[in-house]
Amino acid sequence: AVDKLKEYNKLYLAGKNNLGIMQLVDAEGNLLFSSDGECQEERPGYTCIITPVEVGTDTWYLESFIKTTALTAEFRQIGMLVLLVALLVLAFAGYFSRYLLKSIVTPIEEISDGLKQVEEGNLQVHIEAQGQSELRNMIHQFNAMVRRLGVLIGEYEEKMRQAKAKPEDFLVAMMKKDM
Repeated sequence: AVDKLKEYNKLYLAGKNNLGIMQLVDAEGNLLFSSDGECQEERPGYTCIITPVEVGTDTWYLESFIKTTALTAEFRQIGMLVLLVALLVLAFAGYFSRYLLKSIVTPIEEISDGLKQVEEGNLQVHIEAQGQSELRNMIHQFNAMVRRLGVLIGEYEEKMRQAKAKPEDFLVAMMKKDM
């Protein structure tokens, strides 16, 4: 077992395993084995992992001193991957929310504002076609409807002026069922 610990320590120092520098101590903390013969104390930048080992009726402890950065390296890699995925999801959400606003919400607001202007009597409303094809089609129809309303109201006003000018024409038009 001592030869195995020496081999693990040698491989760790060569960077070929992640087991750390190991030593064996008894229950009172007396050093039983260390590859360099000295007791490894708590070192800055290292984490000590203690594993109890039952040897007959005694309990010894295998202490492994591992660089903390080596312990957390895999966690940091996974954390960075999760962070990148979260950022990617947020970027897509931002892109699609802008797309939704530009292609759907804004054109509907423009149509709503145009309807309010028509309701107030402004028939000079013209909305620029934008957004999804269905919304562009609806905007074209809205603009055509406003133009047609303007023409119809103009014709009606012209008939009313003619009717006011000659009352007898009004009577004739009613008899011909033009009104």
